[in-house]
Amino acid sequence: MRRVILFLAGVVGVAVGSAVLFVPAVVHESSETGLVETPGVLSEIRAPGAALVVLSAFILSGAFRPHLARAAALLGAALYLSYGLARAFSIVVDGAPASGVLVAMAAELLLGAACAYVVIRVREPVVA
Repeated sequence: MRRVILFLAGVVGVAVGSAVLFVPAVVHESSETGLVETPGVLSEIRAPGAALVVLSAFILSGAFRPHLARAAALLGAALYLSYGLARAFSIVVDGAPASGVLVAMAAELLLGAACAYVVIRVREPVVA
């Protein structure tokens, strides 16, 4: 189960991060947020995409390297739950977004909870 969860969390993050990095207009169009395509705005959007790719690659590595599994799951839980909970906070203070954003929030919360489950189940210490 650990390997499946970390594999899915890693692949999803690499895919989403790559899309944000390489085709940000498509990502924003799918979430119905609109995108002002100026160099500064695109830079602000692409940078988190690159970070998501790198962090997700580490999460993915935990599926294949047992000694990294707990650290990868901890990172996955922090990453996905922070995204999902931030979206939930935004709903409270800003109102409901488009359905695509709600689906993303549900997926983030599910992946974050699954990664947290792995953290709890894996008994090896977190590698520093």
